[in-house]
Amino acid sequence: MQCGGSGRSGVLASVPGAVKNMFDRLLGTAMEETAAFPRPRLSHSQSYVLLTACNTPAPFAWMFGQSRGALRNMSEFFRTSGMSCKGKITCANTGRKKELSGAQIRRLERCVKRLG
Repeated sequence: MQCGGSGRSGVLASVPGAVKNMFDRLLGTAMEETAAFPRPRLSHSQSYVLLTACNTPAPFAWMFGQSRGALRNMSEFFRTSGMSCKGKITCANTGRKKELSGAQIRRLERCVKRLG
């Protein structure tokens, strides 16, 4: 996994230490190391939804990659392990907003329906 343009392998950006530890512990279970590329150990029938939150206001959070790097790295991990993505949701400006907008609620509902 790479962090937005840093070129360093194995780095997750904008992710708390507890989550990084979780990915380190899951690595051996989720992927089998081979000579060329990791082979997935998880079933394609398993799926995931990624939800991120940041304090940066909406247009700037996307423009400056506040959540995009973390989403990209987590998607790469789960995709390489064999799982399928059912949705990605970013909640920006969470420092000021205390409730989800109607659009965010609808998007969450759609993702939950896809999980089935």
